[in-house]
Amino acid sequence: MEQRVTETSGDCSDDVVAAAIMQIAPAAVHVDVSRLNVMLADIVGVRDRLTSPHMRDLILIRSSPRYECRLCHGGIWH
Repeated sequence: MEQRVTETSGDCSDDVVAAAIMQIAPAAVHVDVSRLNVMLADIVGVRDRLTSPHMRDLILIRSSPRYECRLCHGGIWH
């Protein structure tokens, strides 16, 4: 996604091939850079939440056989 933002921002002066490809690409491929930046920010936000220490702890707790056993026997909720 970051590469796509770079390609569409027109800052491909050092990459002649990428610039040429973008010039001949169909109109459907061209996307507004600000829209790409919003999508990139959303993706980074989701990735950061999924890889946060809190989420890692929740996954470790959920994958614990002991947790599963306690949950099945009602030890956690009673």
